[in-house]
Amino acid sequence: MTERDKFLTELFRVEYTDLVRKAYRLTGSTEAAEDLLQEAFLLATVRYPELREHPSPRAWLSVTLYHLAGNYWRLAENIREVPLENILALPAGELITPLSESLPRGLTEEERRILIWRFEARLDYRDISSKLGVPVGACRMRVSRAVKKCAKLMDCEKFAGKGGKKRG
Repeated sequence: MTERDKFLTELFRVEYTDLVRKAYRLTGSTEAAEDLLQEAFLLATVRYPELREHPSPRAWLSVTLYHLAGNYWRLAENIREVPLENILALPAGELITPLSESLPRGLTEEERRILIWRFEARLDYRDISSKLGVPVGACRMRVSRAVKKCAKLMDCEKFAGKGGKKRG
């Protein structure tokens, strides 16, 4: 076993319980806490020289965990479920009105295409990303943004009939 492996194994053994508790307090989920802790230790392995020279490896891990939890919450906000997700539960034949006719005005052509590909054609992110010529991660973000914009526009249209003014 190398010095690096010994150092990281001992750090894991000593700090695991406290760090998983901290991660649980930050996320409210046992699974997410364990995932974040694994990510923190993966970063520790990659950045071993920096961690080894740090005056407090425990503090380094705590700060890393805190930042990972922040990323977790930012991603969770972007993946918020909206009514469009319910379309996936319906068999394709049960759609009375095509999605293209149900989408609100205010979406760009690309946003409309992305939503139709994802929810009507049921393409996965890989297929959509190849159609758009972008990486899968960028595709996920575009779908997420299109869903959020669509949800916002649909909410505005819901209130448009009350008093004639759109809110939002």
